[in-house]
Amino acid sequence: MPDPPSKPIERKRYLGVIFPETLPVPGGLAGLLGSRLSSAGPVRIRIVRARGGHAIVEVPHTALPRVRESWNDPPSLRTVGTWGTLRKAKSWLAAQPGRPWPPPRRRSP
Repeated sequence: MPDPPSKPIERKRYLGVIFPETLPVPGGLAGLLGSRLSSAGPVRIRIVRARGGHAIVEVPHTALPRVRESWNDPPSLRTVGTWGTLRKAKSWLAAQPGRPWPPPRRRSP
């Protein structure tokens, strides 16, 4: 009896995105990214962190080519890099100007 086909392992990839700092779309960045994904089919994304007009978005590796194609629309939205680890994506974001989001947590004394 043959083994049932296994579900492919979904690996996270971190995509660097550049967007306008003032977003005219309801829902802000999530609304802008979601509205562009309608042509790519159902894809689960997560905004990990944003700073100024730059963001790190978590995307499944199987959907990465479709997402990049949907989001590359200069000057309003552009993808700039893909990382396999969040550490590398965060170092890219740290080198970008702007205020961090979410804001840093205040430590209590």
